[in-house]
Amino acid sequence: MPGGLETPTKFFDFITQKERICNQELEMIAVIFYCFCAWTVTILLAWKFMVSFQKGMSYVNRLHEIPCHACEYFTNDYRLKCTVRPMTACSLEAIACPDFEPKTAYCKACSKSCHQLN
Repeated sequence: MPGGLETPTKFFDFITQKERICNQELEMIAVIFYCFCAWTVTILLAWKFMVSFQKGMSYVNRLHEIPCHACEYFTNDYRLKCTVRPMTACSLEAIACPDFEPKTAYCKACSKSCHQLN
């Protein structure tokens, strides 16, 4: 064709068989690289999820060690949770509370009201 314009088929005829093989190899390497990256990201996300879950479970287990609900001085009232140490009641600082007294078999407030009725 005059003017240097070529049809698309003639353009592809100039690409040698060697260049086609090279392009196929590069495409294959790119696919392998992208698959490797995708699996790496998936595994890292799963690992991060597992680590976060384990940290959360250990924190929840630590919170279950707080003995305030079983203490004699615990009032179960949001305004004054503990009559002895109200600032540390129901917190992680309350785990080693020196004033902890186990609840008795019956409630002292109930026994006082029963004595008043009799």
